[in-house]
Amino acid sequence: MSAAVLSWTAPENQPLYYYLYCESIREIIQIDGIYTSYYQELEPGDYVFKLTAVYEDCESDYALTPNGDDYVFIELPDHTSVSEIEYETIVNIVEIHNINGQIVKTKNINELSQGIYIVKGVTTSGKTIVRKIVR
Repeated sequence: MSAAVLSWTAPENQPLYYYLYCESIREIIQIDGIYTSYYQELEPGDYVFKLTAVYEDCESDYALTPNGDDYVFIELPDHTSVSEIEYETIVNIVEIHNINGQIVKTKNINELSQGIYIVKGVTTSGKTIVRKIVR
C-alpha cells in the first residue's frame, strides 16, 4: 500500500462537507467542511480525484489544484519502488498531517504529541515521499 495525501484551499464560504470522487476506488468520500486535506492508503496504480463542495442548497464544482484544475491525478508506484523508498531518510520535512488529514503547524517531529501522522518530505536522494509515523 502507498499513501496519498490530497490538500486544497477552503472556499470563501465554508461548506457543510466536501465530496471526494474517485472512480478507481468506486466510492464517494465525504469529508467534513472544516478539513482541507485528506489521507488514504491505496494500492499502487493511477487515480483521478475530483472534489466538490456541498452547501445546504447545492453541490458546486470546486477547484482542487492551485492552477484551477477540478481534478488531481495521482500515480502511486508499484511495490518495488515503494520498498526502495522505505529505506531512505527524510532530511527536509515539507508538511505533516494528522490522521484526520489536518495540517500540523510544526515541521519538527520531536514537537508532535502522541499519535499517528503522515509526513511528506524530501529524502537524501532528492525524492519527495510520504510516510506514516507513529509517536
